[in-house]
Amino acid sequence: MGCTCSRHTNLIEKFIMQQIRFTIETPYGPYSDALYLNDDHGLTEDQIEALKQERVDNWIAIAFPPDES
Repeated sequence: MGCTCSRHTNLIEKFIMQQIRFTIETPYGPYSDALYLNDDHGLTEDQIEALKQERVDNWIAIAFPPDES
């Protein structure tokens, strides 16, 4: 989990107005992360879900690379 001290929380509130925390179950266990978006990001729910899935896919590709033997 990320830092929750008041210094960093204030920075998030000042510069990044929206934090979207998420956990997605994968075959390798749960993946938890957060997206940080401006209030006026203009993204649709589908676009936000695609960003979440991209994070999961990138994590799986790095943490569990395919066996090339």
